[in-house]
Amino acid sequence: MAQVPERTKVEDADEDGVVESGDGAGEDVDNSDQVDKDGWLHLMEGTIKKRVLKAGSGQNPEMNQDVVCSFRIRLAAAAEDALLQVHEKVRYRIGEGEAVPCLELCLRHMVEGEESEVWSISRMAWGPEGLLAGGSASETAVPADADVVVNVVLHQCLPSATSWNERIQELNWRKENGNFYFRRKQFMKAGRSYAAGLDVFKGGFEAPEDMPDAGAASSAAAILCGDVGANLSAVHLALGNATAARDAATAALSVNTNNVKALYRGAKACFLLDEFDECEVALQRALALEPEDASLLRLDADFKRKKVKYANKSKRLAEKAVKACEYEDREVHVGDKEPNGQQQSMLQELEAAFGDKELNGQQRSMLQDFGHWVRSRCRYFAAATVIINLLLVLLAVLPRKHWPHCCIVAVLGLPTISAMLSRREDGPDVEKKRA
Repeated sequence: MAQVPERTKVEDADEDGVVESGDGAGEDVDNSDQVDKDGWLHLMEGTIKKRVLKAGSGQNPEMNQDVVCSFRIRLAAAAEDALLQVHEKVRYRIGEGEAVPCLELCLRHMVEGEESEVWSISRMAWGPEGLLAGGSASETAVPADADVVVNVVLHQCLPSATSWNERIQELNWRKENGNFYFRRKQFMKAGRSYAAGLDVFKGGFEAPEDMPDAGAASSAAAILCGDVGANLSAVHLALGNATAARDAATAALSVNTNNVKALYRGAKACFLLDEFDECEVALQRALALEPEDASLLRLDADFKRKKVKYANKSKRLAEKAVKACEYEDREVHVGDKEPNGQQQSMLQELEAAFGDKELNGQQRSMLQDFGHWVRSRCRYFAAATVIINLLLVLLAVLPRKHWPHCCIVAVLGLPTISAMLSRREDGPDVEKKRA
C-alpha cells in the first residue's frame, strides 16, 4: 500500500476556505525543491502532493494544450484497491478548469507516459459537492468534503486542432465531457462543455472538397452540432432557464430540423413559458417523427391539460371583466328635480341623526351636492376596475413576451379614461356658463 502523507496544521487551517474548480491550477508554481523523503512533491503549500510511480519521457503539457489522461479515485484513508471511480482516456484542455485543481495541477507537472499519484485535501478535489456516480454500476460517489488519492496516467499531449477531422474529434470530446458532467448533475460544467463544442465549427460545417464523400461528412457534422445544441438546451432546463433552453433548441433546429431531442426540449421550454402556439407546433413535429416516444406523449398530455386550464381561467376572468363593465351611469342633477327615493331616504336618516332639527334648503342642497360628488367619483373607480380586469384577462391569455406591452397600455390608459370622464362630467356646466 502506498504511503499517504499526513495532513499538517497549515492544511487543516486552509480547509475552512472554499476553492472553485480550477482555482490555483492556472498559476505557475515552482515547488520542485519541496520534495520530502518519501518522494512527495508539495504543491500549493502542501494542499496537493504528487509523486511519480512510473517515469515518462515525452512532452510536458503547456497552458491551453489538450491532454488525454486516465485516472482512478479513492479515499485518502482507504486501501489502494478500494476504488470509487475509474475514468479512461479523458481529454481536458489545460487552463480551462474542467479538471479539478489537484488533477489539473498534477497533469501540468507530468510528462507523456508518466504515471503518478496525487494526494489532495477536499477543497482542491471535489469539495463540498463531491462527485456523483454516473457511469457503470460499479461506480461509487465521491463523498462530500473527502480527502482523496488520485492515480493519474498522462497518455498524450495533443496539438491544436487545425484540420477538419481534428475539429470533429474536438467536438466529440466536448460532447462526451458535457455528458459526463450532466450525468453527475454538474450542470454549469456541462453547459460550458457543450457551448465550447458549438464554438468549434461556428456554424460552418462544410468538409474540404478533397475529402471523400464531403457532403455526407458535412451532414454528419451538422447533426452532431444539433445534438450538442439539444444537450445545451437540456442543461438550461435543468437550471430553470426556460428562455435560454428555447433559444438553444431553436439554434439546434436551425442546423438539423428533424432533431427530436431539440424539438422536445424546445416544446418543453415553450410549455414553461406559456407559449402555447410554439409548444404545439414543436410537439406535432416531434410526434410525427417519434409517435411512440413516452416523454413526448407525456408532455403532450400535460400541454393539453394546461391549455384547457388556461382557457377556463381566461373565461372566468373575461366574465368578471364584463360584469365590471356593467356600470350604470347615474347622475344626480341639482335644481328643479326632486330627490329620488334613495336620496330621500338618505336625507331622512340624516334628519333623524340631527334630532328634531329639520334641514333647511341650503343644508339639503349641500347634502345633495355631496351625494352627486360621491356618485360622480364612482365612475373613476369603475374605470380602474374595468382596466385592471382587462389587464388580468390579457395576462392570462397572451404569452409572457407581450406582458410588458399590456402593462404599459394599462398604465397609460387609466389617466386617459379618467380625463375623458372628467371632461364629460364638466361638459354641461361649461355649456351653461357659455349660455
